[in-house]
Amino acid sequence: MESCSSVFVVMMNYTQGSLMDSMFFEMHKALCCRGCLSSLRMAKEELASSPDFVLEKMKNRYGSTEFSNIIFVDSNLKIHIQAPFPVKRIRILTDAPYSQIKYFKNIGVSDKITVVDRTHLEILSFLDVKHDAFFLPHAGMMPLSGLPGIFDRDIDILFVGSIPFQPTREMLDGKASFLRAKDLGVSLLRGTAERILEKSQEPFAAFREACDEYSFDLDVLDSEAKFNCCEALAFLSRWCESKKRIDLLKALKSVPVAIVGEIPLSVRNSLGSHHMYYGPLLGYQVLMLMQRAKILLNSVSVFPRGAHERVFYGMACGACVVTDKSEYLKEYYNDNEDLFYFPEDAGVFDDFFIEKLKNLDKLQKITASAVLKYENRDTWYCRSEEVINIAKKDFF
Repeated sequence: MESCSSVFVVMMNYTQGSLMDSMFFEMHKALCCRGCLSSLRMAKEELASSPDFVLEKMKNRYGSTEFSNIIFVDSNLKIHIQAPFPVKRIRILTDAPYSQIKYFKNIGVSDKITVVDRTHLEILSFLDVKHDAFFLPHAGMMPLSGLPGIFDRDIDILFVGSIPFQPTREMLDGKASFLRAKDLGVSLLRGTAERILEKSQEPFAAFREACDEYSFDLDVLDSEAKFNCCEALAFLSRWCESKKRIDLLKALKSVPVAIVGEIPLSVRNSLGSHHMYYGPLLGYQVLMLMQRAKILLNSVSVFPRGAHERVFYGMACGACVVTDKSEYLKEYYNDNEDLFYFPEDAGVFDDFFIEKLKNLDKLQKITASAVLKYENRDTWYCRSEEVINIAKKDFF
């Protein structure tokens, strides 16, 4: 590949031991492997980062350079850079834009934005974001070597994901004040939730369809009303995700699951005592459990036209992935060959997983097939080429 040594990329990391840390680290390594000069720098969202300080470090490390050669890559718009001149930045949104709406004030004039679900491009348009935007799905680290085979793994099924609250209808209706007409707000939220849960629609697409049903024109809203809609959608997304995860784990009545994530005691009590709870763990601890798991469950139903990194980290760790259907995944990964998609009928979940765990030879073949495809398409090394292409096309 053509060298990109003229591109200086500074990775800014603000997370606290999550898999997002791995994202920044893997992207940094990949850019270096592709001939870029990349510096991985820690920053916290509440502190404005000084570009002069970064430039000085780059000069000390790589010799004379100009700030115009540097591209900043960060996540979710949370880091603000104060500079008296245009700053070149690629802003990687790892979640839906409506979940990051309060940080949109940090978008710079020349920023390029990436999204992890194709529908999110429509959200940016709804929010009147005129910047160039690109589809860049989640990804994972390079596949690990020397891993135990499926037969030697001591965790049958691993689930990773938080369930922040017990979702109730009253809780959902309570967010209807995002519209002055509260009764209409209740109808829109309920209609959106129904479409997400029953049709697996992306929340914004489901919301727009619900608005069409009730003849509510989204496009006439002012900026404040759009902000309120985004906050309501962010909550609705968490509400639906929590409900789907609870329904999934409840459906596994006789199959114990090792569960990682922040889950209130009230939710645990509703799921059953046969599951094992690890609580919230750091990213490296989660990866260690993935290397012990035969099957990794992934339930992130808000990216139906994109992908979630947990699928790919599971593949990299040699686990057999069972996940929600996704337009992006289905383009490349075949059901029953490279992974499994959840059955439509939750009533068969118990039998589905019991049958899979009886056929470990099949699970081993699936993981071997998945990792070959994954390595060539969905690592952060693969994504780094797309980031470089954005930089070359739009900044140089």
